[in-house]
Amino acid sequence: MIRTILLLAALAAAPPAAAQSLLALPGPDGTAFWRTGPGEPAAVHRGVDGGQGGLCYAPGAGGRLVPDAADTSCLRYLVVGADLQTGGADPYAIRGRIVPVAGDLSLARRGFAVTGVAGIGYCGERSDCDVIHVAGVTSEAVLPALVRAVATGAVVTVRGPGVWSFESIDVVIDGIE
Repeated sequence: MIRTILLLAALAAAPPAAAQSLLALPGPDGTAFWRTGPGEPAAVHRGVDGGQGGLCYAPGAGGRLVPDAADTSCLRYLVVGADLQTGGADPYAIRGRIVPVAGDLSLARRGFAVTGVAGIGYCGERSDCDVIHVAGVTSEAVLPALVRAVATGAVVTVRGPGVWSFESIDVVIDGIE
């Protein structure tokens, strides 16, 4: 609790560049808040008590971090370019829950996965295809549906190209139903 209060006070005193929306993801010792703007993603705060993973948070009144399910700006890093290279992977039409994934954001770990997937016989070199990692989305138009799916925990159908990523076949989401 004290660490959270100190974090919120630090945010209030932070320079304007730190006022951008931050992505909350689970971490080993609490929630981590990631700056996902231009450049490499960076953990701005780690080990914070509270916060819902997968949502964008912005500084609110008194420097408190406030979740905003309508804000998808912290997720723009997921939008892939028009030159998507699938490596010959088949497209996916999978059913499951989209969840935030604990761990650092990087090229290999984009922060989200579809869990509870059934019926996929081959997903690269992973031994288990029950979890398909999200490599990105095809456009910003997909982001609101992604946020809703994560926030509600609903079982959804995810469609999009499969892409080879670090010896596994991940999904670039084109649509969520």
